[in-house]
Amino acid sequence: MENLFRFLLMRPPEKVPSEKGIPLKQDTDFQGQLKTASVSAEPRSLVKGAASDFVNTSDYVDDISKLTPGQALLDLARIMREPGEMSMNEMKSAVEDTLGSPAKTIVRNDLYIKDRVRLKDSIIAMKLLPAEHRKPLVELCDVLRAMTFVERVASGDESLTDAAERQALMAATLLLPAETFPLARRKETETKAPDESPEIERRDEIDALRRESEKVKKAIDELMLVEPDKFAEAKFSPVVTAEQPRAGRYERAPMNRFLSGIGVRAPAEETLDLELETEPPGEVALPFTLTSAGASSLSTETSEVLAEIEVDPCKLPLDYLMRRLDSKLRSNAEVLSNLDVSSVAKNVAMIGSKHLVAAPAPVIPGAGIIEYDPGVTTWPSVPTTHGNIRPVGVADLMVVKQKLIRYEGEEIAHVENVLKGESKSREHRRSRITEEYVETEVETVTEEERDLESTERFEMQREASSVVKDEASLKAGVSVTGSYGPTVEFKAYADVAVAHSKEESTKTASNYSKEVTTKSINKVTEKVREKRTMRVTEEFEEKNLHAIENTSGDGHVIGIYQWLNKVYEAQVFNYGLRTMYDLMVPEPAAYLIEAYKRDVAEEEGLVKPDDFTLKPNEITEHNYHVYVEKYKVEGVSPPPEKYITISKDFKGGPSDNDSNPKGYFVDSAELPIETGYRAIYGYAVSSGVYLRDDASVVVIIGRRRMWFDHGTGSRGSSLSDEVGSIPVAVRTFRIRLYATAIEIKCQRTDMAYDKWRLQIHAAIMQAYLKLKRDYEEKLAALAIQAGVEISGRNPRTNKDIIQGELKKVALSMLTGQHYSLFGAIETGSDGRPQTDLSEAALEGPYIRFFEQAFEWENMTYVFYPYFWGRKQEWVNRIHYEDVDPLFADFLKSGAARVVVPVREGFELAIDHFMNTGDPWLG
Repeated sequence: MENLFRFLLMRPPEKVPSEKGIPLKQDTDFQGQLKTASVSAEPRSLVKGAASDFVNTSDYVDDISKLTPGQALLDLARIMREPGEMSMNEMKSAVEDTLGSPAKTIVRNDLYIKDRVRLKDSIIAMKLLPAEHRKPLVELCDVLRAMTFVERVASGDESLTDAAERQALMAATLLLPAETFPLARRKETETKAPDESPEIERRDEIDALRRESEKVKKAIDELMLVEPDKFAEAKFSPVVTAEQPRAGRYERAPMNRFLSGIGVRAPAEETLDLELETEPPGEVALPFTLTSAGASSLSTETSEVLAEIEVDPCKLPLDYLMRRLDSKLRSNAEVLSNLDVSSVAKNVAMIGSKHLVAAPAPVIPGAGIIEYDPGVTTWPSVPTTHGNIRPVGVADLMVVKQKLIRYEGEEIAHVENVLKGESKSREHRRSRITEEYVETEVETVTEEERDLESTERFEMQREASSVVKDEASLKAGVSVTGSYGPTVEFKAYADVAVAHSKEESTKTASNYSKEVTTKSINKVTEKVREKRTMRVTEEFEEKNLHAIENTSGDGHVIGIYQWLNKVYEAQVFNYGLRTMYDLMVPEPAAYLIEAYKRDVAEEEGLVKPDDFTLKPNEITEHNYHVYVEKYKVEGVSPPPEKYITISKDFKGGPSDNDSNPKGYFVDSAELPIETGYRAIYGYAVSSGVYLRDDASVVVIIGRRRMWFDHGTGSRGSSLSDEVGSIPVAVRTFRIRLYATAIEIKCQRTDMAYDKWRLQIHAAIMQAYLKLKRDYEEKLAALAIQAGVEISGRNPRTNKDIIQGELKKVALSMLTGQHYSLFGAIETGSDGRPQTDLSEAALEGPYIRFFEQAFEWENMTYVFYPYFWGRKQEWVNRIHYEDVDPLFADFLKSGAARVVVPVREGFELAIDHFMNTGDPWLG
C-alpha cells in the first residue's frame, strides 16, 4: 500500500502549572554564577564553564550512590507509581519502611536537606554538559520526585491518597530556572579553526580580494574625475644670486667646434658667457601630480588604497599612478580566477543512458562566508545554536493509505475506422530553418602630408682696392737776357729735366655663401579593412508517421480508444499521539531553482555556457578578459589607454647681437588630439643661450602661457579639456639659441570608454550566442540518441525532492544554523578525499539525533501562493511550470507551512535541545 495523504487531529498544548511541577531553582552559589553568566557578553561559554567547575566539585551527584538514601528513594518512587488507593497512614508507613525513619524526621535531617540541594544543582549541570548526558539522569529525577513525595507526606497532603495525583507526582515535570534557561540564542558566528578549513580560508580570501578590488575601482573612478585646479603647477627654474656665478667661462676651442657644427664662425673673443645647466634648482614641482590640497580632498577610501600600494599622488604623476592601480586590479583578477576554478564542484546529470557531468557553478560573492567570533577560543566542530520554536501541541497522526485494486473502462476517447482494403496514415512534419548572416566592415584611411622647407642663408662679401701712384718731375732752366745799351744784347739759356713715375694696384674680392634647404614630405596612407562573415544555417526536422494497414485484411477494422480509471482501496491508520512542531518556510524552492539555473550538462566538451547577462556598463577594462576567455571571443581590441601623450619640439638660432631679429623667434603649430581624448595637462621644457639678462622664452599651450626667464627651465599646467586639436606656440626674446619640448597629457573621455564597452559587449554576446547554439545542437543530438523523450520527472522523485528541501530548511530553522560547520571529508596525502575520523565522530551523533528525533517521513506540508515571497521574484515564479502539479506548486510557492511530528519517546530530548542548543546524547 502507498501513502495517500496524512492529516492531524491537533490538540493545543497545555502549560504545566508551577504548582504541578518541581522547581529546580534555589539560592545557591552555582545557580548564582549561572544567572550572572547568562546576561554576560558570552553567555554560553561562561554558563558551560560554571557547570564544568561545579562537576569537578564534591557537591556534584552523578549517581544515586552519592546520596545517603539514594537507592531507598528510588525504590519508594517505584512503589508510589503502583495503582490503587492508599491512605495517609499507609503512605507514612511506606516511607518509614523504605527509608528507615518517619517522613517528618527525614525532611528535618541536615544531610537530607543538603542532598536535595546538591541533587537539583547536579541535574542542571548534567543538562548543560553533553559529556554528562549518559549519566543516570532519569534515576536522579525519580529520586527528586520521591523527595518531593516525602515532603508532602510529612506535611499531611491528603490529595496524595488519590492514585492519579500520586502517579502525576511521580511523573511531574522538573522546572528549569527561568533566569538561565533557555540559554541565550547565538548567531551562526562559530566556525572551525582556520587551519582546519581550507575551504573557508579560500572563501575568505576571495571575499577579501573582491572587497579590495572594489575599493581600487572606486579610487580609479575618483582620480579620473580630479578637477583641473587640483593639478600642481610644475616648475623648475634655476636661481641666479650674487654669490653664485650666473655663467661659466667656456673655452674657445670647444665653443668653436660647436658653432662650426651649425655653420657659424666663432667670435674673436677667447671666451663666451653661457648659462650653466648644472645650477641648483630654485622652484621645484613635479609635473602631472596633485597639489597637497588636491591630495587632501581625496576620499578616505582612496587615500587608504594609495597608502596600501605606497604611492604619493603629490610625488608620482597621475598616469603612472593609474598604471600601478591597474596592475593591482589585474593581479587580483588573476588570483580570483585561480581561486574560483580550483574549488568548483560538478554535479552529474543523465540523458538516456549517458551520464553527463554538470558544469561548475560560479562562486557567489560572499556566499558561505562565516564571521569569526573573537570571544570564542575553542572552535566547535558541530553547531551549538538553536532555534526559538516551541511545539504547537500534540496530535493524533492519521495516515491514509491506498492500494490499487483494478482498472475500469470509462468514456470512449477516440474511435478509428479502417475499411477493408483501406490504409490510413498520418504524417506530422515540423521544420525550422534559421539563417544568420553577419558582416562587419571597418575601413580606416589616414593620409597625412607634411611639407617643411627651411632655408638658412648666410652670405658675406668683402672687397678691398688699393692704388699707389708715385710721380716725380724735375726741370731746371736759366734764361738770362742782358742788354748793354742800345746796341749790345746777349741771351743765355740752360735746361735740365728729370722724370720718375711708379704705380701699384691690388684688388681682392671674397664671397662666402651658405644655403641649407630642408624639405620633408611625409605621406602616410593607412587602410584597414576588416570583413567578418558568419553564415549559420540550422535546419531541424521532426517527422512522425502513424499508419493503420488493412489492405490485405478480410474485414473491417474498428479501433476504440477508451479512458481508464483506477480503482483504489483506502484505509486510515492512526499512528498515535505525537508532539508537533509547526514551521513556516519562506520560498521553499528558492535553493532548488537556483541549482536548476546552474545545472547544465557536460560530456566530451559539451558544456552549456553560463548565461551572459552583463549589461554594457558592467563590462570593464579589468574584467573583460575573463569573458573573452570564457566565451572564446575573437577579434577583440583592448580598451583605450586612460592617458596618452602628444608632443612637439621647437628650436631656433643662433642669433647674433647685430642680426636683424636680435634674438626674437616665433613659431607655432596645431597638434591633433586623437578622437576620444581630451587635453588635461601641458608640460614644457626649455633650454637656451641668452644674450642679455632680460632674455625670455614664452610657451603657449592652448589657453595657458608659460614664461621662462633666460630661456631655461620647465613648467607644467592644467589645460582646458581641449578636444580635436590644440594650438602650441613659442616666442623668444634676446635668445641666441633655444630648444623647447612640449608634452601634452590627454585623458580618455567617457564617450570613448563607453564606445569600447559597447563594442566588446557586442562581441562577447555574439560569441556567447554561438556557444549556446552549439551546445543546444549537441544536446538535442544526445537526446535523440537517448530514445523516447518523457517530459518531466517521476512524481515519486519529485516528492522526494520536495521533502528533502523542506526538511533542510526546517532543520535550519530548528537548529539556528546553515550547515556551515559540517564536513568530515579531508584531502589525503595522495590528494584524494578521505574521512576525517575525529570530525566524523563529533558530527555523527548530531546528525543521528535529528534524523531520529523527528518523523520526517510523516511530515505534512501545504504550499502558499507566490505573493508571500520576494516581490522581485513574482514574475518568474508565476511562470514556473511542470507536468507534475504538486511539483509546480512547490516551485511557485512563496511560503510553505510544514508540520513535523516528534518521534515517540524523543519529546524531552527535543525540549532539552531547544533549551540548551545541545542534542541529548543520554
